[in-house]
Amino acid sequence: GLSLGNNGIISGTLSHKARSEKITVRITDSVNESITQTFTITVLKALRIAGKLRTGRTGQAYSDSLKPKGGLGPFSWTITSGAVPGLSFNNATGAFTGIPTQVGEFPLTVQVTDALGGVDVESLTLRIR
Repeated sequence: GLSLGNNGIISGTLSHKARSEKITVRITDSVNESITQTFTITVLKALRIAGKLRTGRTGQAYSDSLKPKGGLGPFSWTITSGAVPGLSFNNATGAFTGIPTQVGEFPLTVQVTDALGGVDVESLTLRIR
């Protein structure tokens, strides 16, 4: 689904079946001098947050992590809204840890960003019994 134009720009639309491929490019100038170079185009799946958080119990140690799918690490995580009393969130790992202090359903908006600037935002609910 991609093509290389005479201007050196690779453009097009990737198929959902796209995978990494090697391409060889030859450039020839006006005096017929040329150079050939092989490149690998790496196709990454779109970044998304996968899975659900397990239910916790008030007064008991809790530890669970969100997982990225696709994208390119390292990843950074942010809680853009919401909190769970007694739990802390690790922005480097996507892990919730601590001892929940309240029973309830806690809505959270979580964002993950990858090394290439890809972003996914998900609304989740963490239940504490």
